[in-house]
Amino acid sequence: MKRRIISWMLAAVMVMTSAAVWMGNEKQAEAAASFKVHFIEVGTGDGALLQYGSGKSAKYALIDAGPQTTQLLGGKTIDVSRRVHNYLKKYKIRRLEFIIMTHPHKDHIGGFISILEDRSISVGKVYATQQPVYNHYSGDDDFYSTKTYRTVNELIAERGIPVVVPRMKSSVYLGKAKLTFYSPGRTNFKYGREVDFNSRQVNKFSLVCRITYGKNSFLMTGDTQQESEYDMISQRLKLKSQVLKVPHHGYEDVRNKDAKGKFSSNHKKFFDKVQPAISIISNGYRNKDRVPSGLITRELAKSNIYTTGDNGNIIVTSNGSRLSVSTSRNKNEPAKASTYVSSKKSSLLLKKMSVKSNGKKKLSIVSVNAKNKYKIKEKKPLKISIKATPQSFTRIKNVQYKLVKKGKSSAKYRWKTGKKVKVKKGFKGRLYIKYNTTSGSTIVKTKGFVIKKKKSREQRSV
Repeated sequence: MKRRIISWMLAAVMVMTSAAVWMGNEKQAEAAASFKVHFIEVGTGDGALLQYGSGKSAKYALIDAGPQTTQLLGGKTIDVSRRVHNYLKKYKIRRLEFIIMTHPHKDHIGGFISILEDRSISVGKVYATQQPVYNHYSGDDDFYSTKTYRTVNELIAERGIPVVVPRMKSSVYLGKAKLTFYSPGRTNFKYGREVDFNSRQVNKFSLVCRITYGKNSFLMTGDTQQESEYDMISQRLKLKSQVLKVPHHGYEDVRNKDAKGKFSSNHKKFFDKVQPAISIISNGYRNKDRVPSGLITRELAKSNIYTTGDNGNIIVTSNGSRLSVSTSRNKNEPAKASTYVSSKKSSLLLKKMSVKSNGKKKLSIVSVNAKNKYKIKEKKPLKISIKATPQSFTRIKNVQYKLVKKGKSSAKYRWKTGKKVKVKKGFKGRLYIKYNTTSGSTIVKTKGFVIKKKKSREQRSV
């Protein structure tokens, strides 16, 4: 009897140990799961692959699939119809849980044709914008023609893939990543231009969705425009997101000369609500329209701007708390780094940043766009230390600096790596600092300062 009891106890211990190991492995697997958004370089168009997890258990979805052709500077047209399809094949993806067609313009849905023709790739569901939108423009317009849309629809019907027009504020999941639809909330959008340009009205019907995974957030905007942006603001939707897919490839949607009433290309109100630390512009390499426009990049000056034109394929990875960015070109460097937010004395990537020196006067940080003034005067050589605290979703990789003399452009100087800077007598200029994080970079500068030269004997005797 005692032997039986002992054997039962040993068996129970083994079961409990196995269960603990299994639960531990489950927790480990859960903790190891990552969520990625691959912004694929498709020319002037959109194509984003969503990925939850890795290996055989990974789940995938697509938001748009790029155009069939794109135009470069000089007018050359290149075929990009299979770029997203080839990207799926490269990663051996054979199942898409769902695809989202943000709106029926062919620079967003053209790439779906080859994907839907490939029967080795299964598709669970299609989410599309509201049906009335397709009556808003003529099929005679070449770029915005309905031919591509009809072909895509026919392939979806042939394969029997269910199509859903999502309710606003409804949610779907990819693994544990939650995607919530935000726009469009209505169909009675007004014209924003004096020109009757029906095809551009379609952009306002773009499906906008916010993706959350753990503490990280992404706002995917299609080609949404100011009127639909203001709708989302008025509905008090949670727009603040760490990553923004910038609307409409960085175009100015309504130029001032064409503006009607209160409508314009100013997205600043929307961008200020989103407050993205990372902004992605899907514009394409050497695109013929030279987007993004200067207005858009100025409105996003506080953010790190990555563009498919400069950076190629861009992958933003979340582990549920931290974000990292990798690119196929330019060594993961943003096309434009973020700068100092003077009102918060920080940046969207950094909670705190400071410089300390052995000088008598305080050396402070300002935006790189601030005017250069040289009111700080010191008599002895300076020893400067650079410090910063990152935001919770990123970490600092390294710090770089360059000393730039008065009257000289900072572009002519190379970055040096280090947190300690020695400045000799006779220097007159400012210190530029670049904080490199896993999510991008912040560039700032100090106010101008002067370290007086030691007077020579001849000067002292005069």
